[in-house]
Amino acid sequence: MEDKGILKVYLENNEFVIERTNPFSHSFKHKYITEEGLREGLESYKPIVNQMDIQVQQDAKLSDGTSLIKETFFILLGAENTK
Repeated sequence: MEDKGILKVYLENNEFVIERTNPFSHSFKHKYITEEGLREGLESYKPIVNQMDIQVQQDAKLSDGTSLIKETFFILLGAENTK
């Protein structure tokens, strides 16, 4: 069985964070000040999302009240897979 990387999405100090850990335990962290920046950052992971275990902060919300979990999976998996 192939080792998967981990993709974590969370809020830290009022910034959105995407943290990727590859199968060799090397971590890469990107911070975004805006929701649009977060969305663009998540878009870049769409081609490899099936190779990642995804972890999203459960209690985090966007400015319009949308859960960070819902928005993350909507972007990564597409609208047709979130129903």
